[in-house]
Amino acid sequence: MRDDKKTYLVRLFELNPLEQSAEIIAARNAFLNPPDREPSGVTADLDLTTRRQAAAQCVRELRTEFWDLDEDSLRERLERLDVGKFPQLIVAVNRMKAVAARRRSFDRLRQHRHCFAEFYDALLRIVVAAPRDAAELREQELRTLPARKGYPHYRTLGEYRRLAAVIEQEFPELFALETEWLTAIGRWKPKKPKRLISKDNLDAIHGGMFLVALIATIVLMLLIGEYLP
Repeated sequence: MRDDKKTYLVRLFELNPLEQSAEIIAARNAFLNPPDREPSGVTADLDLTTRRQAAAQCVRELRTEFWDLDEDSLRERLERLDVGKFPQLIVAVNRMKAVAARRRSFDRLRQHRHCFAEFYDALLRIVVAAPRDAAELREQELRTLPARKGYPHYRTLGEYRRLAAVIEQEFPELFALETEWLTAIGRWKPKKPKRLISKDNLDAIHGGMFLVALIATIVLMLLIGEYLP
């Protein structure tokens, strides 16, 4: 037992907690639950929870590093993820695998003559984000589209629509990843600014101003007629 403990501690000191958190947890579980000892129900539940937390952390880290990794490293990292018993993480990993399989299409899109960084960078963030984060990013991009129209330091709404159409027509494999969002961009119509004064109120103001001007004219004419010989 003492030798096992010594080996376990040596192994822990060899691991980097910033990059190998999953390995540290696996080593801990192996030490606490050796193969020759049947774990209790409580221990098994705790072990499953710990494994899910470790797997979720690995998924989060991979999302952060996704676009910085080369194809081979990315493929290897994805295959190493142990998410077999966690449905939500399976969906997340399958999504990243689908995006990874289209890496070259993303590279070709980046080189397209109608592509620009604001759109491209947003697309990269959205396709690998967690579902809730992706929904917020999509909404944020749509919300800010009208504000970009007509400002020289921003891309125009027409440029966004054109690139969305390019992806649909020339990159269907990428369009399939974000069909709803890209379609929404293509159909987006900026809302007209609300009038501070309604048309009826504006007509009433104009009528009032005309009446005041008319009265002032009549009074002026009366005064002129009274003082002139």
